[in-house]
Amino acid sequence: MVTRTPLDRGAVAKNNKSEVIVSNKDGFELTRITTRDYSNQELKYSIPDKSFKAAATGIAIDIVYSAAVEYIAGFSKAVKKETAGGFVSVTIDNNSPIKITTAGKTTREIESELADAIGSDASFSSMPIYPNFVQIRSKNYKSFDGGEIQIPSLNAKSITIDVNDSGLGVLTKFVFTSVKQPVQIISKVPYIIALLLAGIFGYVFWK
Repeated sequence: MVTRTPLDRGAVAKNNKSEVIVSNKDGFELTRITTRDYSNQELKYSIPDKSFKAAATGIAIDIVYSAAVEYIAGFSKAVKKETAGGFVSVTIDNNSPIKITTAGKTTREIESELADAIGSDASFSSMPIYPNFVQIRSKNYKSFDGGEIQIPSLNAKSITIDVNDSGLGVLTKFVFTSVKQPVQIISKVPYIIALLLAGIFGYVFWK
């Protein structure tokens, strides 16, 4: 099996201090971006000069147990998966943060509460917005755990996600719904997403 890097898949990442801008290479279209963070950072996402709705970009937030990461096959089977206590918050544009406490709750309960708190723009789904990336040689993949928050048409220019619980991590997914698969005509409009980070960037998967 051949391992393909993000560059092979048509993604270019430019790092400017605490900001990473991901865009498509000439001749490629990005259809999906997944970021993975298991280090409890505050991550802010935006599409320059557009709202997510105007850019036809769906968002999913998958709260996961940080101990459930498969660094090698079978790594997490005997590891206890639970929250450590803390909170998860989502901030849309410059509105007040929507915060959910995590102590004693499952990831499904946290996701359901957070989806309800975000309101009509969001819903809890037992089906992924697209399949999670799993590869034999990947060092930190996370198979789908049965639930995620989906925000298919967010009329906002930024979303900030802060997971403050050492027992938890987050997979944030972006799907560009206006891109047809397979692509018949290469679009001249690049898909760009900016990630504003509070610390060191965790892991990004492009497809």
